[in-house]
Amino acid sequence: MLVGIYMPSGSSQRNEPAAVDGLESDFLRRAIRGVLRAKNRTDARFLWFTEEENEPVDPDIPCECVTRHGTLMNLVRGGHPSLEDALKKNQVDTLLTRLDMPPPGKNIPKVLFTLDMHFCGDVTRNTNIPPPPLPRKIKQICAEAKGILCPSEYVHKACASRLEMGLEKAAVARPGIEEVFSRPQDSIIDGPFALFVLNRYTEPSIPMLQAAIKRNPSLFPPSLVVLGEVHPGEPEDWGIPVVRIERCPDNMTASLLQHATMCLYLSKAEGSGMIVLQAMMAGAMLVTTKSGANFEVAGTAPFYCESDNPFSLLQSLRRMLDESPKEREKRRQMARTLVLDSTWEKCGNKILSVLRRSLI
Repeated sequence: MLVGIYMPSGSSQRNEPAAVDGLESDFLRRAIRGVLRAKNRTDARFLWFTEEENEPVDPDIPCECVTRHGTLMNLVRGGHPSLEDALKKNQVDTLLTRLDMPPPGKNIPKVLFTLDMHFCGDVTRNTNIPPPPLPRKIKQICAEAKGILCPSEYVHKACASRLEMGLEKAAVARPGIEEVFSRPQDSIIDGPFALFVLNRYTEPSIPMLQAAIKRNPSLFPPSLVVLGEVHPGEPEDWGIPVVRIERCPDNMTASLLQHATMCLYLSKAEGSGMIVLQAMMAGAMLVTTKSGANFEVAGTAPFYCESDNPFSLLQSLRRMLDESPKEREKRRQMARTLVLDSTWEKCGNKILSVLRRSLI
């Protein structure tokens, strides 16, 4: 079975901050590596289609550049083929693509993947206001798909509700965690620091973090490390000195999580809990929100605050700083126990089972 994967980085339905962090691609690459490195290797093969020539390439996954809408003139000039032509040329058996993108390949079975419901306005809306209706085109795409993959029960239920479909069509493939996050790492930052993970889920909470720092800077370390791709709405002044890191390998991320005085993951409508899992495995002092899948993944291990309330964040920081070393170690042990069963091999096998069913 040859599985084609097409996860473009943007679409007309995503706002700009949601399109720059590549979380869908990161999630699936980790899941596929879990399958390829498993002891019981399967006959499944994967081919990743990308429109970005400089997109990070995984050495374990073959990659081919395509254009969304290729033309004959484009091919004559030596350009990349259309995705439709590439699917036919490689004799792809089934296609795994994003839920909010019109999937190409009319005669190929399709499985849709959604990491969250941000494309339909669930990221910044007031929870007291009903969400906007989904476009009819998306509902049609989902009705024609062979299956839908979600990273959590939170997204699973949201799909069923927003798409007006039965729960049986969608399956949950929970994220895993790499062992490197549990291995002790040397610190790469001098002095005490707070870590803020920036992505589509936390970008809306930046004003709240700035307000909390301004109101009581003494609760924060002297510097802030901001980890994540640059977002258009990112401020020049965070309120305290900032060390900016756009991207780094897992061992460096593990180092930041392990040595940070506090890890701030102030997310809204987080779909998978992948960052929360990494922080828990690393033993980070994590402050996050109950929004989305976070509580589903982490239980009572982190400190929780409201994503729009600086006073709530300051109260959580006080509780964290008041804990004794013994209490902190007990919290770390509880967090690591909760994530022991989370593996990318399990996640990948769940994805594979849905892909195989799409061929029946």
